[in-house]
Parts: sequence; C-alpha cells; structure tokens
Amino acid sequence: MFNINFLLHPPSGLPVTIILIVSLLLGMLHGITPDEHTWPITFSYAVGEYSTRGGMKAGFLFSLGFTAQRAILTTLGFAGLAYFYMKYNLDGPVYFVVGFVMALAGSYILRGRYIHIPIDVWLGGHKHHTNEASRLPLHEANSPRPIPIKMTLLHGFIAGFGFGAYASIITFILAPQLPSIVYAPLPGVMFGIGTMIMQIILGAIFGSSLRSKGLTEEEIKHVG
Repeated sequence: MFNINFLLHPPSGLPVTIILIVSLLLGMLHGITPDEHTWPITFSYAVGEYSTRGGMKAGFLFSLGFTAQRAILTTLGFAGLAYFYMKYNLDGPVYFVVGFVMALAGSYILRGRYIHIPIDVWLGGHKHHTNEASRLPLHEANSPRPIPIKMTLLHGFIAGFGFGAYASIITFILAPQLPSIVYAPLPGVMFGIGTMIMQIILGAIFGSSLRSKGLTEEEIKHVG
C-alpha cells in the first residue's frame, strides 16, 4: 500500500492513522534527501563533535527544531494556509527576495564590500564604520571558536521555513484532511520524527567516519 506513488500522491479521505504513517515515511525520505534542511547541514555539526554520540546529538537537535516548525506549518495548513497559498501564489516574490539577499552575500564574499543603507546617519547618528570588509590571511587568523551544539536547534527551526515537495504534501494535502485542529500539528510532528530518525543515523555515521580514518580532532573540525 505504501509505495512511492502512494506517498507522493496520497488520495483524499484518509483516516488519521494512515495520514500519520504517510507523514512519518515522507519525513524519512526527506531526512535522507540532501538539501538545505537535512544531512548536509548536520554533517558540519556532526564532524565538529568528533564522536558518534556527538553526531547523533547534532542530528537530534537539528531535527527537533525542524519538527517544531513543521508542527506549526501543518497547523497553519489546516487553518487555511492551503487556500491562501493557492489564491495568492507568493513563490515569485519570495524567490526574488531570496535571490536579492544571496546576491548581496555573494558580492560581499567576492569583493569584500556590501551595500549599506545608512539609516543611522539619516537619523542623525555618526558614521562609525566603513564598507570595506576587514580580511586576514587564513594563516594569520585565529582559530574560530566552535559553534555551540545547541545552535543546531535554532538552525533546524529556521531551516524548516520553506516548501519542498514533501512539505507541500503534508501541509496542503494531508493536514486539511484531519478531523479537527487538535490533530493538525501531528502530521508535522510525524514528518519531523521521520526526518529525525534519518538525521540521527546519518549524524552518527558522519561523526564516527572521519575519526575512524585516524584524523586528529583539529583535522576533523577543519573538515566540518
């Protein structure tokens, strides 16, 4: 019954149990698919933790934040987000804003300059910085402080905002089929748990694989 065609094209009128199982399986597919929400992000945190346990923790925390966001998303889907999304297609404006921000980031990286709107000066403040980016050669820079593992929780929550194929299914197809808003967060929770399962597994693999190669902790963190 739960073949790939059924998962990607679920029919209407499904019972709650089937909706939750489908959401879980979609989450597992999502967790193993490389994108900005899944294991390429976890990899950076996991190898920096230098252990299988640390890698599992990184995968768990990232997915926990992601799960909370998905629960909110499916609740909004039940409450009418699907109708709003269909009536006002916001893909174009969102892509424009994202593209503009990415262009600014790219300009900063390539040229060492960024576009600054001097609102503080307009309001009577004093100019206190320059548009030039201060750069040091890599061999002169101090080693950066490690990123706190708890940041994966926040990163996971923020990264969850967006609509891929799987998110669209649970938000616009599965969530509106639920009998009441009490059940509305559950598809998002199950989707997040499915993603979490794969993230924990992959995080553990990443956290231990480089260590098994005989690399030092500093070398592994440099890769991360």
